[in-house]
Amino acid sequence: MEIVDPKLQSEFNKEEAERMIKLALLCTNASPSLRPAMSEVVSMLEGQTSIQEMISVTSIGDYSPAC
Repeated sequence: MEIVDPKLQSEFNKEEAERMIKLALLCTNASPSLRPAMSEVVSMLEGQTSIQEMISVTSIGDYSPAC
């Protein structure tokens, strides 16, 4: 998890960090039409919608959810 701030060392939840990274990737998709709506982002942050569901719905081209 090189993307996580090194100051945290190993004191962070790896699953949560991975979820946030996947969400960030969804939100920065090169195609605006494939980015989630803000209400969907909030739902994912609150844990009401899984990020994996959104990846499946929006995956097009060479995007791989195994980031």
